[in-house]
Amino acid sequence: MEGRTIEKDIRSNSITNDNRRKEAISVPVELRKPCAIRLPIGFFDDDKVRILYGQKNGMSVILLYIMLLEFAARSNRSGALFVADGIPYDAEMIASLTRMDAAVVKSGLESLQRYGLIDTAGDAISVVGYANFVEYGQPRRRRR
Repeated sequence: MEGRTIEKDIRSNSITNDNRRKEAISVPVELRKPCAIRLPIGFFDDDKVRILYGQKNGMSVILLYIMLLEFAARSNRSGALFVADGIPYDAEMIASLTRMDAAVVKSGLESLQRYGLIDTAGDAISVVGYANFVEYGQPRRRRR
């Protein structure tokens, strides 16, 4: 495999060998940057989190918030939640993906928005303060 280039055909979206087609372009091998979601020490002592925890289905709402952080990291759009280009997540999609009851997800999203943890601009949901929870780059090594 050494010395062989991998090229991608623009029209058919298929991988081709060397110079099979003139329209093919070289595709650089890009490794997806590793990402970690880190909750700061004292996350569960934050007033907003404690208020949410005390509500009915509070544990589910906090778990929903952590899952939204993971969805935002997967979307890689600075905290905005999109399934694909131009298709934002909605409450039903989130309920299906998290395996939570749709009513719990809807009330949880309302509570998270009320306390300023998420923002809904139009149809899109975005996690406020997303950069504080997500770390890109190589994962830290554990010290022994």
